Amino acid sequence: MTQRRHFVYVAAGVLAAIVLIVGVRVWWQVNAPGAASTQPAEKGGAETPASRAENARVDDSALSTALETLPEEMAPPAENPRVLAISGCIRDTFGKPIRGAVVTCAGEDGKDSRSNHEGRYRIEGLPDRIFAVTATHPAYFPEQKALVPAGANRADFTLSVRASLEVQVVRSDTQEPLPQYFVRFEHESESRHSEAREGGLHARVQDPAGRTTLSGLGPIAGTLCVWQQGYETQEIAVSAGELATPPHRITVALEPSHNGLEGIVENTRAEPIPGAYILNDRMSWAGDVPQKACAQTGPDGRFRLEPTNEPKKDILAWHPDYAPNYTTIYPETSPHELLRIVLQGMATVRGRVTLDGEPLERCHVIASFKGENALDQNGQHTDADGMYALSGLPPGLAHVEARVHADDWGGSVLRIAQTAELVEGESTLLDFEVQRPNATLEGRIHATSTMLESVSVKLALETAQAAVQYDVNAETDGAGGAYYRIENVLPGTGILTVEAENGSHSFYRISQHGVTISAGEHAVFDITIGSSCAVAGRVVYRRQFDIVLLLVFEGESAITEHDIASGLVSGEPEQIGLAAGTVVSGGMFSSGLANPTGEYAVELLEPGRYTVVAIGSIDETLSSDRAFITLREEDTVTLNLTLR
Repeated sequence: MTQRRHFVYVAAGVLAAIVLIVGVRVWWQVNAPGAASTQPAEKGGAETPASRAENARVDDSALSTALETLPEEMAPPAENPRVLAISGCIRDTFGKPIRGAVVTCAGEDGKDSRSNHEGRYRIEGLPDRIFAVTATHPAYFPEQKALVPAGANRADFTLSVRASLEVQVVRSDTQEPLPQYFVRFEHESESRHSEAREGGLHARVQDPAGRTTLSGLGPIAGTLCVWQQGYETQEIAVSAGELATPPHRITVALEPSHNGLEGIVENTRAEPIPGAYILNDRMSWAGDVPQKACAQTGPDGRFRLEPTNEPKKDILAWHPDYAPNYTTIYPETSPHELLRIVLQGMATVRGRVTLDGEPLERCHVIASFKGENALDQNGQHTDADGMYALSGLPPGLAHVEARVHADDWGGSVLRIAQTAELVEGESTLLDFEVQRPNATLEGRIHATSTMLESVSVKLALETAQAAVQYDVNAETDGAGGAYYRIENVLPGTGILTVEAENGSHSFYRISQHGVTISAGEHAVFDITIGSSCAVAGRVVYRRQFDIVLLLVFEGESAITEHDIASGLVSGEPEQIGLAAGTVVSGGMFSSGLANPTGEYAVELLEPGRYTVVAIGSIDETLSSDRAFITLREEDTVTLNLTLR
């Protein structure tokens, strides 16, 4: 009974409100200002459609003003605004509907919708404006329509699939996965979405299983290209249909090239080491090795490389669990010869560098082996306490060198070295306690029959502290001579080496002189390159040679042309016993002297026994001829050599 009474009260209230609103409207039409305009036209006039419309607008305006003055609880409900929408269909490039695509209207009033199984979507409740509408789906490239009026047009989308290729590369002979290779994919025609643009999608793959995935491709036919050192390049055509059903899987079998070189990386127990990185340069093993590597060993520890055209090349193997090691290959290395690189466990050398008892910061410390800077790039600078630690070194005798910069030393650059026995799995302690000396060595350098334009001086001493080396460049005096000065020299005994040449490269002379320096001494040591012995003659060669050199070595040397080229490139020709030389024809960049007769002359030599070698380069290969001579006082030997 109570509920029925409550319902009657509510109905009566609603009815009363309606009556009140109608009454107000009628009253307003009769009594409000301008109401007369709504009456029929005066006698003699007629109401036109235009006047009726104007009257309606006046009535609506008046009503709105009246309603605004009503109490809030008496105000009528607002009318629903006009509802606008954007709708359409989303399909792929083959006309198939795409389900689950998200369509978004940009802007602060933007809304979104998701397409159904038929690819259809509809976004409602939009204001009357123009939108930028975007359709996205994880498996497709997004697409946007910039100018879409709400409620006016449909916005249909055609999305391009994000195609992908799953690639695995194996060796054709063993079916073992290839852990490192290069891959490129190029579309046959322009694809506005694909990442394979401007020359294709490139990738460098490093994966033990030989797998990679090329993502972000357009559904357009193209070519997959796979290559790696020591293997034949493979090209595979991929159709648009294969790309349209991602992921498309391809297995590529690379065939070993007939002239490729094969090698194996093993430990000291002759066990293969998989996953070792192979580098074309033994000096580049420090830093980001995977990015520098040209190959990587497979599960059987094997790798393949292209043959070399260089005089020789050092192939280095690196693995995080072993010390690096290398082997050397030459142009004549047979492809049937198995290259073998044996890796040992790692050793460490560490210590402290002090100068006058104080820690020396940023002193460069390196380790080298077999008389070569095999691990020069392993060098490390000391910290603020003068401490250093070189890890990952091979066991054995190591030449550890601290290079004191001229600014720290107060004079010329100082290289102070010690020998350390490195043990596998252990850390060897080696300190450098350098005392600042005050000895000075200076002098003038003069050649009796030529103008010197470039002179470098090296002083190598055995001292009480250690073996040290100083390097300076002499200053030419404009009159054909040069002046050198080495400050803060440690007391000791050693060799002063002078490398001098003139601007035409027709003269190159290395002279070595024994010196002894006392503590605090100011020594003056002048050098005259002016001995009376010489060797002269002709080198017969073909005009196709890029460069022809005539080199003179002390004693009877059996050094090969490859070792000669390596010594010249390394910048330490005295290490290979070179005493003098001249350029017969050409230059390092196929420029220089033009000498079709091949005549040469090397003068200012000391009396003694020498090896004379003619060496030439043609088509990136080397040719040489040699002879042995003995020079006596004021003696000139005529010697003709032939390059074939």
